[in-house]
Amino acid sequence: MRLAVLADIHGNLPALEAVLADVQQHDIDGIIVAGDLIGGGPHSLEVVRLLRSLGSWMIRGNNEDYFLAYETGATPATWRESYQWAVMRWSYHSLDRETLDFIASLPEQRVVALDGTAPIRVVHGSLQSPSGRLFPDRDPDKLRWFRKAGLLSPDRDPDKLELALEQMNEPVLVCGHTHIPWNQEEDGRLALNPGAVSGPLNGDVRAQYALLTWQDSRWQTEHLAVPYDLDQIRAAFRESGLLAEGGAFARACLLSIETGQNVAGYFVSYVYELAAEAGFEDCDVVPDDVWDRAVATFNWSEYEARRARRRSLARSQSPISNPQVAILTTGGTIAMQHDTAAGGAVPTLGAADFMAALPAGLPELRTEELVNLPSSHFTLETLQTIRERVAALVAEPEVVGVVVTHGTDTLEETAYLLDLTLPGEKPVALTGAMRTASDVGYEGYANLLAAVRVAVAPQARGLGTVAVFNNEIHAARHVTKMHTLSPATFQSPGWGPAGRVEGDAVIIERQPKRHVLPWRGLEPNVGLLKLAVGMEADSLEDALARDVRG
Repeated sequence: MRLAVLADIHGNLPALEAVLADVQQHDIDGIIVAGDLIGGGPHSLEVVRLLRSLGSWMIRGNNEDYFLAYETGATPATWRESYQWAVMRWSYHSLDRETLDFIASLPEQRVVALDGTAPIRVVHGSLQSPSGRLFPDRDPDKLRWFRKAGLLSPDRDPDKLELALEQMNEPVLVCGHTHIPWNQEEDGRLALNPGAVSGPLNGDVRAQYALLTWQDSRWQTEHLAVPYDLDQIRAAFRESGLLAEGGAFARACLLSIETGQNVAGYFVSYVYELAAEAGFEDCDVVPDDVWDRAVATFNWSEYEARRARRRSLARSQSPISNPQVAILTTGGTIAMQHDTAAGGAVPTLGAADFMAALPAGLPELRTEELVNLPSSHFTLETLQTIRERVAALVAEPEVVGVVVTHGTDTLEETAYLLDLTLPGEKPVALTGAMRTASDVGYEGYANLLAAVRVAVAPQARGLGTVAVFNNEIHAARHVTKMHTLSPATFQSPGWGPAGRVEGDAVIIERQPKRHVLPWRGLEPNVGLLKLAVGMEADSLEDALARDVRG
């Protein structure tokens, strides 16, 4: 038994169609939709009709409740006429009577109980309200996205997940609303947010959903993200009239979709800040003059620039009929197993072993074994061989990125060499392992898969060379090995990761500045001295006496 779980579609038909096309590849038995089918996009009517035709299990979200309040006149007249509700007005008038009646018939919550499986409670926000917010209590990485989106602050604490799970009888809870994908198990109970089909807020602009698969007497989760044509949704905003009639909030909604950031939320918060400064602290709807001032002074250019960078990266790639990722293996712990006869770990795994361990569904992979050595045995000639082979591969049109498996002792040196001397936009990802393939907890295959995800990701173009370990992406110019045992050994002190890999999603948080040097080969005769207070000049004089070149 397998179910597709969707939430927060917000009238974005191209995103929904891309998700449903992907869903068809997974042999599913049903579709759960956790609210917010409508509002914020140009296709509310088409989205509802499509989901109804599929017989989905649907509930209302807070956007459906807004429509119903508008429909019944429960909202004050000042709301109905304000700039703030322009997108709602436009979207409401795009729906026909039958669709409005259907929306009114949707439950606020529901339980999906299928024979032979554990029941699933579906809510939009929380058990208490479609506008409530649940978040993974114990995952600092996910909490960071909540804070960045403005969803987690001292005056806006989400409902506690642990309490929500205690208050329900079902072992599985599905929620939406926050547009951030996550899942967490708590005392045998599972909570899942599939992310947003339209406008995810974790920096990934792809349409997100999740799968629930009944296996080994429990529901197991998988998060997925599907690319779709952002130019198509942008054109629909414009051609439908939503962008013109919806005003600044429609503009902010579109920018949220195109940047993976909560631009709509940031804009509304800014509006209310200006309203408070003008003495309207408790107003439900801000005065029009305050709204106009917010529109004129909001930092639109920052988010327009982010959108432009994303579009530039996407368009910089000419169509490739057969995209490939090249994997170069060089040995290291990732390729080692314990050998009692040899008295320790020895390099034994090769390209064929790595290929066999990777899942289906990846781009075409090309593998090549350059050397099979611990990286502590590398010489400058080894580094030059790696550099020349990577340079040749990135020059091939069909190769979209390169992965190098490498020992951890000198990985940062190879990475920095490649970053300094390889021009172009294609990502090069170095990875390895801290445990051998014979050890419990061997992380080599997981690191390799994450590196392949980075190498093929359009959003990773322009990063240069990176180290990918423990689902973190570190810029070559900042990364260093911090620990001799920890699988999280590679860190970027003072900088932090440039991005991360979450499932099959590659999220880039910052773009390191690069300065590529002309390649003239490596000069072997260079001295390295570490200075300290009180040192005599002997070491420096000895180095100079050997006629070092630098």
